[in-house]
Amino acid sequence: QGRRRPNRIEALEQAGQARQGGAAVSIAIGSAIAAWMSQGRMVLLPAPVGTALLALFGLHLAWTIWSMQPSPKAETLAAFFAGPNTIRVAVDL
Repeated sequence: QGRRRPNRIEALEQAGQARQGGAAVSIAIGSAIAAWMSQGRMVLLPAPVGTALLALFGLHLAWTIWSMQPSPKAETLAAFFAGPNTIRVAVDL
């Protein structure tokens, strides 16, 4: 007998589990790199600097999106980035 094909809900659950697993691996790798870079010391300065930079990028993103008009559906990635301000939004994100 053939293997049963998963229905749509099962497929979405499997995709969600794969994304969560990828996110967990990414966080683990980032944590290992941060621990290696700090060499066991507690370094608190990057937290407020990172928060300030994140706030600036968020404000710039809001300012950019506020002035944008909805655009038609792009057929290709190149056509999407040919639109106005799309590169600025990509950099902010």
